[in-house]
Amino acid sequence: MFRISKVVKDFYDDIKSLSSYLGKSSDFSDPCAIEKIKKWEKDNNITIPKMYKSWILLSEYAYVYGGYCELYFPELESLENDEVLIGNINGDGDHLYFSKKTGKFFSVYGEEQERYEDFDELLSNLLGYLEEAAEEEFGEDWLEVCSGNNAE
Repeated sequence: MFRISKVVKDFYDDIKSLSSYLGKSSDFSDPCAIEKIKKWEKDNNITIPKMYKSWILLSEYAYVYGGYCELYFPELESLENDEVLIGNINGDGDHLYFSKKTGKFFSVYGEEQERYEDFDELLSNLLGYLEEAAEEEFGEDWLEVCSGNNAE
């Protein structure tokens, strides 16, 4: 039995909640079925990293902050390549991948590549970006506004 990572679940909840307050559209689909994941892994002889598996078990497709980030079910662009496409980041065409061999996450824009220590780092960066957007939109008290604790 696979258990969803608490760290990923907490990031997911925070990202989804904060996204709902911001002025750009966001969409989080239903969870992916574990059977679909197992079949994909078996058919492709690839193991989806545990942290990403946790994410898609929460939402098979996520469109965050007007497309600043999209995370979706893994796609193989080519059987020969090491990369497995899982989304887009930065809203400007950076493709997001994990390595079939190492399970490490990275984004590619043109010839440039940014590596992430792990999926947590990527989610932390995304949440940080949303927090900055919330501060720009609501000011220094954005946390109170977005948590619904603002006194009227």
